[in-house]
Amino acid sequence: MKLLILLATIFGFQAMPPAQAKTGCLNIPTCNLLADLLPSKEGTELLINYTGDPHNFRPTIEDSKRIIDYSSIVLGPVGLESWHQELGTKRAGKKTLKLSIEGLKSEFNSANTHALSHYWLYPDIHCKIRKSMAKYFELDEASCPFRSQMDRLLKLKSKKFPLIVITHSALEPLFEFLDAKYVALKSSHHFDHLNPELLKIIHKNSKGGKKMVWIIEKEIRHPPKIVKNYKKQHHLTLKLNIRGEFGGKPGAVVDQLLNFLEAI
Repeated sequence: MKLLILLATIFGFQAMPPAQAKTGCLNIPTCNLLADLLPSKEGTELLINYTGDPHNFRPTIEDSKRIIDYSSIVLGPVGLESWHQELGTKRAGKKTLKLSIEGLKSEFNSANTHALSHYWLYPDIHCKIRKSMAKYFELDEASCPFRSQMDRLLKLKSKKFPLIVITHSALEPLFEFLDAKYVALKSSHHFDHLNPELLKIIHKNSKGGKKMVWIIEKEIRHPPKIVKNYKKQHHLTLKLNIRGEFGGKPGAVVDQLLNFLEAI
């Protein structure tokens, strides 16, 4: 030990620089968008990873403490998960970007603001959220890569779709924009919409080999009798992971959905 102290005294001691702090994020689409914007020497960290229905998740005490203490964090919009903002209020003095869709002008003119808080599903809102991130982190923002998705959606407006069954109304404003006839099995707050009128519509459209389009969110559970319907051969089904994969390309979920709709 004395020898080590002597050598340090003779040659000088240089402490290793601290590792670059990452920016924390609480949902996969936000992490992927942030990672795409930040310089490669920096990075993002998904502070909470979970499987299953996101709306049924609540952070543990340990999760909450980590979020409150983390040096730099991006929180999702207010309507996405209430606990994001609740924990954000406890981060006094720490670097915190609170994403918001409030006041943003959009082609998706919907009263369902909770659905629109899933901003990565709506290309023009996705672009504006990206811009707000770039401004906050003082980054040069190149042209938004999601504008081409908006062009593809505009072309789909002239297409006639069969009845579309969505298992989660987070996609509601998108199909309103397309003027498509649709029904949603669950609200974006994940309350069941299943009622006699909705079941009657589904049953009527499943008769006589009529084609229906089913867009199934993988992480959300649905009644078995309803699930049997989309297994019928004459129906078109897309199983969609609405949050995408951590480390994936921003906009990949909408690209998958557009590819499916264009092929109908």
